[in-house]
Amino acid sequence: MAPIKSSLARTVGKLLGVQKDTDLSLRGDVQSSRVDPPPPVDATGGTTYTIGDYKYHIYQQPQTGGTFNVSTGGAGEILVLSGAGAGAPDQMGGGGGGAVVFTNNPVTLEAVNYPITVGSGGASGPYSQYGAGQKGQNSVFGSSPQNIYLIALGGGGARNPVSLPQAFADNAGCGGGGGNGVSSGFPASQPSQPQTAPTPVVSTGFQGGAHPGNAAGNASGSAGGGGGAGTVGRHGGPPAPAPTRGVGGDGYQVPSDFLPTDAPGAMATTLGGIPTSDPAWRYFGAGGGGADNNNNGGSGRGFGAPGGLGNPGGRGCVDPGPGGIPGSDGTDHRAGGGGGGSTHGGIGGAGGDGIVMIRYKYQ
Repeated sequence: MAPIKSSLARTVGKLLGVQKDTDLSLRGDVQSSRVDPPPPVDATGGTTYTIGDYKYHIYQQPQTGGTFNVSTGGAGEILVLSGAGAGAPDQMGGGGGGAVVFTNNPVTLEAVNYPITVGSGGASGPYSQYGAGQKGQNSVFGSSPQNIYLIALGGGGARNPVSLPQAFADNAGCGGGGGNGVSSGFPASQPSQPQTAPTPVVSTGFQGGAHPGNAAGNASGSAGGGGGAGTVGRHGGPPAPAPTRGVGGDGYQVPSDFLPTDAPGAMATTLGGIPTSDPAWRYFGAGGGGADNNNNGGSGRGFGAPGGLGNPGGRGCVDPGPGGIPGSDGTDHRAGGGGGGSTHGGIGGAGGDGIVMIRYKYQ
């Protein structure tokens, strides 16, 4: 038997504006309680890729930058990676990796045109006995007074104890590695760099490794590694332990949902060629490795130190003697620091170029 509903109850319900869900959906003069979802973000600029419901815009060298043009605003995530520093010649350290600014919480992309600058890596050479690596260039998303203005400072060039101070190694996002006789790593300025965003962001870079020993007296050692966006550069030849001696600092690891392993192959190529299955796939801004200590005596270790995780390039020189061996260039579009060069003409490797990458839900 159906429940009995009195005419009085029906009248009271109408007076109070109470209606069934079916009434709300059928009556044109009654406002529905349903709220339509906001439209997806719509934007243009850079090189675009899609993974599932998300679209990525990547800005890279040699275009140097451009504009991210947002026609329909909404939530998005941004990675800003500066250019890395170059390694130094003459048995010196690895260059600092590119600094990272990352919106680990979604930010509101307004319907405006955001200017983009992509920093290049520090140039390699020319050789000088007491030379130093060139600093990388800054990468920038947005401008003042826009709601988002993010600055990643260029990675520091590797330094040596003779040519201090050096403008191309100071105020660096990640510190360059130290050469022979340098008792402390070089600092990173990125953590103190002001940023503008609706929510707090990651702004990271670490100092370079030191080389307090004497290169000529420790043929099995290496110079200090460049600092990374994720960890410090490792200290160089003895007393630092052999397995990590002079290795560049690791890059910053972005979350797996921001950069999943089902990314298209072309996107992996754009991001420095690291395969999506590689453990280094989600690391950016690793430091370069320190140079092999040789000084014509041959190396007891036989190779320079490698770059940090996320920088398959950037190895310090392999120098069995008599010198003239360059460091390896850092990995482009991953902002890997350059490796240190050898004595007698071995230049440091160039720093890798940075990127700016934006992700948002487009459908």
